[in-house]
Amino acid sequence: MMDTFLLLLPICGIIAFGYFLHRYHIVKSNWIKTLNLFVYYVSLPALIITLFWKIEFTTSTLSFLGFHAILIIVLSLLLVLFLSLFSINNNTKIAVVLGVMVGNTIYMGYPILQSAYPAFPIEVSMGAGTIQLIVGLLMGVFLVEYMVLKTKKSSVYFLDLAKNPLVIAVIAGVLLNLVAHNQIVNEIFKPISLLGETASPLALFTLGAFMYRKFSKQSWMLGGFAIVAKLAIFPLVVFLISSLLGYSKEYIQISVLISAMPTAVTGFILAEKYNLNDQLAADIILVTTILSIISIPMVTWLLG
Repeated sequence: MMDTFLLLLPICGIIAFGYFLHRYHIVKSNWIKTLNLFVYYVSLPALIITLFWKIEFTTSTLSFLGFHAILIIVLSLLLVLFLSLFSINNNTKIAVVLGVMVGNTIYMGYPILQSAYPAFPIEVSMGAGTIQLIVGLLMGVFLVEYMVLKTKKSSVYFLDLAKNPLVIAVIAGVLLNLVAHNQIVNEIFKPISLLGETASPLALFTLGAFMYRKFSKQSWMLGGFAIVAKLAIFPLVVFLISSLLGYSKEYIQISVLISAMPTAVTGFILAEKYNLNDQLAADIILVTTILSIISIPMVTWLLG
């Protein structure tokens, strides 16, 4: 448990750096959106391309990635059905779904998984984290189109899917994976790899700057539910399902730890873009990130 806490220190340090620079007005508020967009459209796709370019696609790997995709789709729909039992507007429902399903599986997940499980292929574990992030975001877009904009046209869904930079990055990474890996290809690929390495530190720094904001007491009930669901219920459900499906100990540990990551800022970007309850989305990100300093070491300790 202490080892994992120590792993979190540099991550928390970058977040704190962003927070204090914004607190003392060295980082301006208008930087945050720009940096988030750079991460979302440039460095994160570069990281995803790198991960999928290096991954070895075996039957077990494909099964593992497919499991995470189906998991997010099913749990997102079940969460919407559960929230429909209460008098909550659709904009708020989707903000809660994004808060629970869109985890910081890459920005925080990448350095934590790399350090906590160095023997496990990082491309496989982060492939699963990438799938969770992308499918969670796409489910958010789907729910917005269906429940808020009410377009209900399959062409709109496919167009959103085709334009998403993270989906394009996955496809590009898979296609590049089919190209023979030699010295010339590796040299050509280096700039993309270097761009990808900026994703985690930039996103964590921006997260810290983003966290310099007030928590809204008006959304404490829904926010509290989403926070508990994200940090406790979701990882527990993943543990139970992956155990029932007979995955190995390592696959279960990776799956649970990925699912236990706090909410990603990308969820807020989507909430802001589609005029959802962005204050609730921001509150969930703020509190889950702070509590993850305790919850992530606890999860790794429980996993043994």
